[in-house]
Amino acid sequence: MFRTPLSYDAAKALVEFWQRVDPDSGALVHDFTDPALSTRFLGDLYQDLSESARKRYALLQTPEFVEEFILERTLEPAIQTFGLETARMIDPTCGSGHFLLGSFHRLLLHWEKAAPGLDVRERVMRALGAVYGVDLNPFAVAIARFRLLVAALKATGIRTLKEAPGWKFNLTTGDSLLHGRRFGELDLGSDDLANRYAHCFFSEDREEIDRILGQQYHAVVGNPPYITVKDSALNELYRTKYQSCFRLYSLGVPFTERFIQLAISSDKQPAGYLGLITTNSFMKREFGKRLIEEYLPRQDLTHVIDTSGAYIPGHGTPTVILFARHRRPVGDSLRTVLGIRGEPSTPDDPARGRVWASIVTSTGLPVRTSSCL
Repeated sequence: MFRTPLSYDAAKALVEFWQRVDPDSGALVHDFTDPALSTRFLGDLYQDLSESARKRYALLQTPEFVEEFILERTLEPAIQTFGLETARMIDPTCGSGHFLLGSFHRLLLHWEKAAPGLDVRERVMRALGAVYGVDLNPFAVAIARFRLLVAALKATGIRTLKEAPGWKFNLTTGDSLLHGRRFGELDLGSDDLANRYAHCFFSEDREEIDRILGQQYHAVVGNPPYITVKDSALNELYRTKYQSCFRLYSLGVPFTERFIQLAISSDKQPAGYLGLITTNSFMKREFGKRLIEEYLPRQDLTHVIDTSGAYIPGHGTPTVILFARHRRPVGDSLRTVLGIRGEPSTPDDPARGRVWASIVTSTGLPVRTSSCL
């Protein structure tokens, strides 16, 4: 699909397949009509249909209530700190775009309040311009781009694709751990570029990767993959680039380091905000030793929230949410929300589960250390 375009006959057959009509009823065989124009099902569909992609890319949908919890504590303060016209966010492991969609809607709402007289298309363009995403999976990126397009169409009231303006989407396929600038390190010129792109695939756009991963962001959010790297050469390459990689590390370790790198540092301006939900295995196993003892103590880690006892659909792996700012620690305390026990039973509404509700409440309490059910 990326190397060879569809032939005319193949494109015609594809369109005809999706436009097939039931001869008895006259209705479409495949009807995706939805007045709300919801697109979340696309990510779920891809995740459920492709077992190989699910294993290779560690596909895992982030529930909306988790996404909102993280954005409320990263993007929102970033907008307040840096200003609406300046603030931009990135999800370096964006998948099918849940954090991107949530960020777009929040930014658009802010623009509606700040500039109600501005043309709606201009407000949409400005909101889209502040949303950035990268993912290793080209099909997930295509889904994310389409979802953002549908959200933009819905916001402007446009009903057909041919009426849509030429919106620019800051999305690209690439390995966020390998590609883009390594902030805080010396630029070694062409030799450095050659090293960074030694593993650049055909589906990856080097210019877009450099543009998106060549700058830092006011908010960095995401749900990075937790798998271990099977490819020995790639495993070793990550190990040379991220000091926190130790022994049989999971990808959650270098991605924690990379998320912090991508947030704006406090050298010349306020520090950027970051929030991620990741596996808590690094807290219990030896491979997390360097991350915990050497790397994180030099960062302004503000919250460690145990979510292992909460019912988060699709998350079979015990998780933790980390919040931080890209600067040296500025205080002598760290807010923790510690799990005591899990849900007594599977809640009908995960967002209202006892443990999750306790986490939300405890995180907002003005105390140094809280505990949840």
